[in-house]
Amino acid sequence: MDHPFKNLNEAREQFATLQAECDSLRETAATASALAAEKETLQAEVAAGANVINELKGKVTALEQSASASLQEKATLEANLATEKASVAKLQKEAKSVLTQARELVAASAGAPLPIGSMEENHSEGEMSEQEFGRAMQKEKDPVKLKAMYDEYNKRFRSKK
Repeated sequence: MDHPFKNLNEAREQFATLQAECDSLRETAATASALAAEKETLQAEVAAGANVINELKGKVTALEQSASASLQEKATLEANLATEKASVAKLQKEAKSVLTQARELVAASAGAPLPIGSMEENHSEGEMSEQEFGRAMQKEKDPVKLKAMYDEYNKRFRSKK
């Protein structure tokens, strides 16, 4: 019989070496098992993170669309505002023109000047006192008329003092 070992001592040394290798392999297998479990946990976390990212992308897209719609609406409103301002300016110019023509017509007929417009009507019915004028200004809701009344108030009551 042919033995791979020459003596018992050599067999024990070889057994100890194989035992150490076996222990090392068991330790590696346990580590590999733990790493596999950790890998599964991390993959689940990555998948959950990907879902969150996708949800956030959807929200960002929705917000971008909302912002774009708001910007378009703002541009439309600004264009409408510019058109309305032009219309108001044109109407004010026409109103001044009509008022001037009415004054010229009255002057040409050699009649006494008649009150034309709401501001002149208030003045022709007798001069209002400063308090009455202040109350009238408080009641006025139209900003254009209010500004005209304020200018008239300053001209009539502030310039005298």
